[in-house]
Amino acid sequence: MTWLALLFLGLGAADLAQAVAGPRRRWIGALAGASTIGVTAALALAPTLPNALAASACLLALGAWRATHAAHPRGRTQALLGLLAAAGPVAVGVACSGLAPPASGPLADWLRSIPLLGLPTAGPDRALLLLGAALVNVETANLIVRDTLVATGTSPLTRGHSDGEPALLGPRRLRGGRALGAMERLLILGFGASGNLAAAGLVVAAKGLIRFPELNAASKGSPASPRIDEITEYFLIGSFASILVALGTVALTA
Repeated sequence: MTWLALLFLGLGAADLAQAVAGPRRRWIGALAGASTIGVTAALALAPTLPNALAASACLLALGAWRATHAAHPRGRTQALLGLLAAAGPVAVGVACSGLAPPASGPLADWLRSIPLLGLPTAGPDRALLLLGAALVNVETANLIVRDTLVATGTSPLTRGHSDGEPALLGPRRLRGGRALGAMERLLILGFGASGNLAAAGLVVAAKGLIRFPELNAASKGSPASPRIDEITEYFLIGSFASILVALGTVALTA
């Protein structure tokens, strides 16, 4: 799984750095992702031809991902391409995971010394994969959720409610969704990695209960506001897409 971990680390670092830097300096995200892949490959993989090819493939996948997310997708085709840019490399990484050598080098030795989640027993491969999965669940998953909403036609930008700021995403509408989604996914990943995935159900249930009054109020703001069924569909699809990303990373790190 070391090659898949390399891909996750590159994607997660690139999107997190881009979110911090802002949309104008897009080179920062690409540089952060490429640097993460290069440094991790140098410190945790043996200098062999298969490893070099795998690192190059991760860089190509990172470039495709960044190219398809240079701007907010305005149509279903762009959103589907964005989802494909994530699903394709991950599928290839999983298919080739049996060929990947175990992690070695100074980074692997350091990871063996960290007594968290049984990493010394599980080995540095799982540690790298967990770190990559955590990074992916912070910001990359938000982009996947956004693509899913656009691809399914439930995004406010595809429903004609956005003369300026989208009605569901305004300053008084469903605030903090991106941050809450990231924290929810990290909790699910943490529970899953520690063997207590059932506890994640409490997090999901609590989120629904807390959001319900806000969902109901959002549909009564003005005559131009979206209907309650549109808001509920938007919330449910976004939430389920977010949870599926988290569960997918849990399955890969199990």
